Amino acid sequence: MKRKLLFILLIIWSYSGFGQAPIITAIMDGTCTGGTPKMLEIYASGTVDFSLYSVENQTNANTTWGNTTDLSPLGTVTNAFVYVYYDGSYDNFLTEFPSATTNMESSVMNLNGDDRIRLI
Repeated sequence: MKRKLLFILLIIWSYSGFGQAPIITAIMDGTCTGGTPKMLEIYASGTVDFSLYSVENQTNANTTWGNTTDLSPLGTVTNAFVYVYYDGSYDNFLTEFPSATTNMESSVMNLNGDDRIRLI
């Protein structure tokens, strides 16, 4: 009986760790100068420590992943949206999304529509 109870508790404990995950919810090209702001929206489902994650892109016809950005500056976020954006020399992102308080700028988001992006 103790083994069954221990096994059940172990299963419940192991599932509790799967509830925290970052989820890509949007990729956007803006309509401002230069197609900016270009943005990646990520939802932190549960408490997510972004020091464990990075974003990578593949541009055009490339088959290897390149340009990587460490997401550590986003910190630990609980049940909220975070944004990784590229704005070039403009300040469009903060003008267009003033309530996006958890954000960081990165050239990894300098995409043109036929590129791929992944969260690792």
